[in-house]
Amino acid sequence: MAPETLADNWGPKKSYLVKSRTFSAGVGASALPAGFPASVNLVIEFEHSTDFGAVLHCTQDVIHKGYYHLEPFRQWGKANAKKLLELAPDVKEHGFWVVSDTYSTTGSVYVTA
Repeated sequence: MAPETLADNWGPKKSYLVKSRTFSAGVGASALPAGFPASVNLVIEFEHSTDFGAVLHCTQDVIHKGYYHLEPFRQWGKANAKKLLELAPDVKEHGFWVVSDTYSTTGSVYVTA
C-alpha cells in the first residue's frame, strides 16, 4: 500500500480574519509598499484588524502525500495496543497518533502571524 501523492501550488493561505489586497501586475515603484524592489511584478498586501491573523506562503508547489485507506492503520493500532502501552507507557496519557498525511515543499516557507 503506497501513499497517494498530489502536487499543488497553493498561493498564500490566510486565516479567516486576514484580508488581502492585490496590487496589479507591473505596478509602478511609487505604488509599492516600502522595501519592495521596482522590478516586482505582483504584490499582495495582507492586513488584520484583530489580535490575531496568520499568512502562510510557499515559494514552490506543496506536496501532499497520504494514505487513502485508514482502516488498516486502525486495525494495526488495536492489534498492537497492549505492546505499545508496555513499550511506551506515556501513550496512555498522551494518546497514540498515526500520521497518515503530510504536506511538504522544497522551496522557502514564510509564515507571518
